[in-house]
Amino acid sequence: MAIWFGFALAYQLARAASDRNPARAFANGDRVFHLELRITSRLYELTIEQFVVQRHWLAQLVSWTY
Repeated sequence: MAIWFGFALAYQLARAASDRNPARAFANGDRVFHLELRITSRLYELTIEQFVVQRHWLAQLVSWTY
């Protein structure tokens, strides 16, 4: 429970610190996307997602923390 509440608190703090500008958020996400492709030529989030999905126990653990 402490881990879950820690994640929830961190999420709320991050939301409070954001400026709530969707256009800027999409622009930042696009920059991160292109930076990752430029540096590594891959999108590692997709690789990590496939790794987690193939391990049911790990997917359950991630779901609980999410």
